Amino acid sequence: MPPRKKTTRKDNVLETSSEEDWPPLSQPGLTPDMEHEAGEELSQDKSSGELKQYSGRLPEAEERLGAVEDDASVLNKTTKQLRQQVESLEAKMEDLDNRSRRSNVRPIGLPENAERKDACTFLEKWIPEILGAGSFSAPLAIERAHRVPSGGPKPKAPPRALLIKFLNYKDKTKVMSAAYEKGKIHFDKHHIMFSHDVAKETDKKRRAYDGVKTRCRDMGLRYGIQYPSSFRVTHDGNSRLFTSPMDVHTFLKKIQERPRD
Repeated sequence: MPPRKKTTRKDNVLETSSEEDWPPLSQPGLTPDMEHEAGEELSQDKSSGELKQYSGRLPEAEERLGAVEDDASVLNKTTKQLRQQVESLEAKMEDLDNRSRRSNVRPIGLPENAERKDACTFLEKWIPEILGAGSFSAPLAIERAHRVPSGGPKPKAPPRALLIKFLNYKDKTKVMSAAYEKGKIHFDKHHIMFSHDVAKETDKKRRAYDGVKTRCRDMGLRYGIQYPSSFRVTHDGNSRLFTSPMDVHTFLKKIQERPRD
C-alpha cells in the first residue's frame, strides 16, 4: 500500500508531503566514536573560552599582586625604621635614667636595722671604717639613704639593699673604687657588696652575668661588673672587659683548655 500523503493549506498555498519527506528521528550514520569526538570538540571549545577569560584576568591579577608586594616592601622598610627609632629612644631613656642615678650606691647584704634610725649618720661613719679611712681625704656627705624596697623586711628574706645618694659624685666614685680594691667585705659575719644603682634595663643586663660569676668563683678568678653593664675578669694579673655573657664563657673555656705548666 503506497504511503499516504498529507495535504495542508498555508497562506493559500497547497502543500503536500509524505512521511518519506520527514527528517529521521536519529541519524544511523553517526557512530559512537563520532559522537565522542563531537563531545570533545564542544568541551575543548568551552575550555578554550574559559582559558581566554582567565588569561584576560591574569594581567590584572599580576598588577594587583605587584602592588601588594610594593606595599609590603614599604611597610617592611617603615617597620624597620620605626624599630630602630624605638631602640634608639629606649637606649636614650636608659642612659638618662642611669645618669639620674649616677651619685647613688647600693650596699647589699647589710643586716636590717644596722643603720638604726639615722641611716645617713651611720653610713657616713661606717663606710670609711669598713673600706679604709685612707681612701677618703674628706668626710663623706650623704644626701639621703633608705632601704629598698620600702614596706619593711619580709620573713626569712635576705636583707634589703640600702640606697645611698651622695651629695658629691666624686664621693660615690671613691666608695666604689675602695670597695673594688678591698675585695671581700664583711660586717658582723655578713658578706657586703657595693653596687651601682642603675636603670631597670641595665640591671637586667647585669643580672645576665650571674652564671659566669659562679664559674669565675669556682675558678678562683677575680671579677666585677663595670658601670654600666660590662663584665671584667682578672687573670694572671691582666684584666679583660666583656660586653656579653657569651664572650665571658668563651674566655673562661679557653683558660680551662690551656695546658698547665
